[in-house]
Amino acid sequence: MQCPKRLWLQVHKPDLIEVDYEENLPMLNGNEVGEMARRLFPGTLVKYEGGLSAALAKTEQLVADPDIRIIHEATFCHQGMLVRVDILERSADAWILTEVKGATSVKPHYIPDAAVQAWVVQSCGLRLESVRLMYVNNQFVYQGNGEYHGLLVADDISSQTDNWLDDIDQKKAAFITMLNGDEPAIEMGDQCNDPYACEFCCYCQPDNMPEYPVTVLPRLLEPQKGALMADYADVRDIPETALSNPNHLRVWRATRAGREEIICSEMGALKQLPWPRYYLDSLLSGQRNDSMKKV
Repeated sequence: MQCPKRLWLQVHKPDLIEVDYEENLPMLNGNEVGEMARRLFPGTLVKYEGGLSAALAKTEQLVADPDIRIIHEATFCHQGMLVRVDILERSADAWILTEVKGATSVKPHYIPDAAVQAWVVQSCGLRLESVRLMYVNNQFVYQGNGEYHGLLVADDISSQTDNWLDDIDQKKAAFITMLNGDEPAIEMGDQCNDPYACEFCCYCQPDNMPEYPVTVLPRLLEPQKGALMADYADVRDIPETALSNPNHLRVWRATRAGREEIICSEMGALKQLPWPRYYLDSLLSGQRNDSMKKV
């Protein structure tokens, strides 16, 4: 739904996928939160080593066993649509579907994600009591001893996902028709990074793309982005007076100078930090380190 061309390329030209570490951070973060959810709400995990058929068969077996209360990564497929549910919990006479996200609130684009899962699960014959969105409680304070209860909270989003259910079959049919046709002719735009960075940007960008497009400015928001892109192609062409954000100006200066900008005044503050020091999401030579690195 973010971009039909992206879906077409994922199916027909997956070898074109390019994902760097920064773009992959949200997924890595989500994976860690998902692992925490399995720890806080223990159940039976449907593994995927045996492939789709094995995962579907294992899920069917677990659903039929009344002694199984919670299933992680329950796998369902209906009319070519495959979903893996983060948490599927048995209630008295139905099921509770919980989608886990590595965010601190319910974001609008999470609703269709959960709705598609609900549609597939219900189409496979299960009755859902509710659909929930689990996310990180940013008020949580870790007290130690491995006690993380309260880190994750869940909101009931059933009424929001219900609004999507009637449209999913029609959207699915449209996507299948699109996938059976030629590559969609869609130009690059806001959909390339909203809500997720697309892994085909290098493929889709025009041949005359500037070396340093305006979008290299960090966290550039509308309407400033639109205004700058309307007047300038390369960030080096932007006059200094058109920028006010300190981070934008820092990137602008470094790009125009062709070398990194080192803020010597910050060196003293860094030297005052006590040892040992911990660095979050540190990068070395473009490679991913542990999320928390002790030096």
